[in-house]
Amino acid sequence: ELSPMLRLVHRSKMETAWEFLDDPDSSRGAWWACLFQKLIVCIALLFSCLQVTKEPLMEPLNFALWETALDILFLSEFLARIICTPLRRTYVLDPLNWAD
Repeated sequence: ELSPMLRLVHRSKMETAWEFLDDPDSSRGAWWACLFQKLIVCIALLFSCLQVTKEPLMEPLNFALWETALDILFLSEFLARIICTPLRRTYVLDPLNWAD
C-alpha cells in the first residue's frame, strides 16, 4: 500500500478512474462528466413527471425506452464506482452511497 503522498505521484488505472468519478475538480473531463450526470438526473426526473400528465406527451413505449436508457447510464456509473473504489466494503456500507 502506498502512502497518500505517493498516490499523487503514482496511481493505478483504477485509482485514476475512481478520482475521475468521485472528484469533479480532478480534471476538466471529470467536471464535464459530473455536469452530464446532473443533467441526466434532471432529465430522468422530468420524464417521471411527464408520465403522469393527463395528456401524455410521448407514447408509453418511447417513455419506457428512454427510461431504460437512463437506467442503463445510472447502472453503468454505479458499477464503475463499485469496481474502482479503493475500499469496496467501506463504500458499500456507507449509507450515503445507498441511494445509488
